Amino acid sequence: MAENEYEIHVEHRDEQPAVVVRGHVSMDEIGAFIGDAFTRALAGLTGEGLAPTGPPFALYSFPHDGIDLAAGFPCPPGARGGDGVELIMLPAGQVATTTHVGPYAGVAAAYNAITSWMSENGMVAAGAPWESYLDGPEVPMPRTVVCAPCRPADEVAGT
Repeated sequence: MAENEYEIHVEHRDEQPAVVVRGHVSMDEIGAFIGDAFTRALAGLTGEGLAPTGPPFALYSFPHDGIDLAAGFPCPPGARGGDGVELIMLPAGQVATTTHVGPYAGVAAAYNAITSWMSENGMVAAGAPWESYLDGPEVPMPRTVVCAPCRPADEVAGT
């Protein structure tokens, strides 16, 4: 999909508890890490008698030497984590979202579309982005929802 083919939505999200497994990986290691993290996070939840409250996701940050990932599932309040599974909170606030349909290798176009939209609409990033996976990798055209916390640029500048 081309950048201009993505429809951007802005919504307010409430804080969301989630269980994740964290790691630092190279680009080539993302798929294997995420698969293992989902398995471990889900096992942690089911071991507590809980179920995910939404689709699996991966939260990304990009230090200069690789990719920091936190991959797992939204969960009900009260989950504890443990054994390499950590409880985090997905942040409350405005989130710009769009859906990428197609191979994961093409999801960068969705990020570019959101970044362009933010620039054109006076918004700036307000935290690490994440991807929610509506379909598994076995689906020919998987759907990936890209979420980017954002806020008006004038709030940053203090005007």
